[in-house]
Amino acid sequence: MGTTQVRLGAVVGALLLFGFHLRAADEKEIKGAIELAREYVKKSLNESMRGLPAGDAEYGEGPAALAGIALIEAGVPRRDPMIQELGQKIREAATNQNKTYQMALDIIFLDKLGEEIDTVLIQSMAVRLMFGQDSRTGGWGYQCWGLDEKKRDRLKELVKAAPSKSGEPPRVVGADPARRPLLASGIEEMLLGKRMRGANSEFSVDDNSNTQFAILALWAARRHGVPVEKNLEAAERRFRQSQHQVTGGWNYNVQKDKPTLTMTCVGLVGLAIGGGMRGERVLRTKAMTEDGKIEIKPRLEDLKPPPHLVNDVQVKKALTLLAAAITANGNRPVKMGPNGPMGNDLRQDLYLLWSLERVGMIYGLKTINGRDWYGWGADFLVKSQFPDGSWRGAYGGIIDASFGLMFLARSNIVRDLTRVLKDSRDFEALEVKPAPGAPAAVTDAQSTPLTKALVQAPAGKQAALIKEYAAGKGEKYSVAFADAIPQLRGVNQSRVREALDERLASLTVESIVTYLKCKNAELRRAAAVAVGLRDELSLIPDLIDRLGDANEAVWLAAVQSLQLLSGKEFGPQRGATPAQKSAAIADWKAWHQNAEKPE
Repeated sequence: MGTTQVRLGAVVGALLLFGFHLRAADEKEIKGAIELAREYVKKSLNESMRGLPAGDAEYGEGPAALAGIALIEAGVPRRDPMIQELGQKIREAATNQNKTYQMALDIIFLDKLGEEIDTVLIQSMAVRLMFGQDSRTGGWGYQCWGLDEKKRDRLKELVKAAPSKSGEPPRVVGADPARRPLLASGIEEMLLGKRMRGANSEFSVDDNSNTQFAILALWAARRHGVPVEKNLEAAERRFRQSQHQVTGGWNYNVQKDKPTLTMTCVGLVGLAIGGGMRGERVLRTKAMTEDGKIEIKPRLEDLKPPPHLVNDVQVKKALTLLAAAITANGNRPVKMGPNGPMGNDLRQDLYLLWSLERVGMIYGLKTINGRDWYGWGADFLVKSQFPDGSWRGAYGGIIDASFGLMFLARSNIVRDLTRVLKDSRDFEALEVKPAPGAPAAVTDAQSTPLTKALVQAPAGKQAALIKEYAAGKGEKYSVAFADAIPQLRGVNQSRVREALDERLASLTVESIVTYLKCKNAELRRAAAVAVGLRDELSLIPDLIDRLGDANEAVWLAAVQSLQLLSGKEFGPQRGATPAQKSAAIADWKAWHQNAEKPE
């Protein structure tokens, strides 16, 4: 899966380094579109923050929180003064918030900001969301229960007392629930005696759009110790039961008629989060030892892993509907008018594009039934963007710009969901196994014919071989990829690099460490990329070691992954001198030593 976030000043570098599916002719255009959109969103956010914490009358602080998420996903560091100022504004607004969209976006933004001080606030908002869920349908409307004055004052005290980590990267909280934060005492009190809203609620109308934002937020909130399992299971039942039996889509409401493409994407996200909850139960057999290693403790009830979601009948139906829509729409010429694209093109709905991006990234889909969803959307976004970096869809302004920016950057705002879905599918991958032998154990007789076949194959055959090697068992396929890369050029070289990066990212941590230290520079580079793709914080020391690598491509890959994992930017930059490299390595080591100090 080409799943990653990109840091400031290196958006396109990361896209190229990690081998995303971009046509060579489009790389410059996409780079320009991302940079333009990012600057537009920053400018718009700077203006909108003047009205926070109250926000505008209709959306409150929601658009600003959405913009903050988009900027972080598109490379703006969390320590950027604008992001930090937004964090403070969101904290002020969130204490009094009771609207679903706004609270959900507040939770997601604060979770990505990574400040420990926000855990109590995230817990409080998550509880408000939990009580706003309809007990009959499992969905959410526009409004949830708010806090009375006494509870608001108590929450402000809890937030004030929470320790600040000054923007340090958040700790790993995905695979090991035992290490998640405990509920604050005031939050535990909120949970007692409360239930989901029922039929007589004054705000009982629910819809799938509000519901998807709520479940995305609760998925993030579970990392902060909130017991969200029952709520997410109820939401999954909603989507399981309301899918249109013929088309495979979902409607805005729970009725099964007139499904829309955007809500079909929402339904797929709902099924994925349900699968993630089951997958995490499997991953709970993993326990972290004091030295940071993973120890496997399988339980009988967890030995059967959840199925691969793309083989789920309901998921297949929905993906078929999306693929058919992409095919029917085609890659139409974009005709621009003074107010935006003219004509009838599905891609004019940027909310749809962002929803489609989340499906593609969460499920790890390069194509949907053979349809290139990213190329389809990116081509339109590049051609329909205004010179100021905006798009003018249904929402316009900062909202549409944030949607477009996240699509182009392949943001995947729930990367850990993708990890859980992937890692929990094959229980054998969770078992402790000896580290594989070094790549040098592969003989030339094993790998050379594979390399030769790949290099000499015509375009159509080469694509098939790449797919075959990517799925092949044994180190000979990785070595064949690595040996072929220097003999290829342009797009062909990029495709093989991407396949190697993703192949190594699918291996065990022990295997990646082996490749980080092997003799082949291309394998070391790919292993460094793989650490970032997997979000493996445990391998940060190994990446720091690679900064001293003699091969520039290797240590640049290590820099990229370190930036992705930490949010820090200590360098070194391309072309750095030995002295500059040594200084950067010292900075990374000092940061990591401080980050790992016991609390």
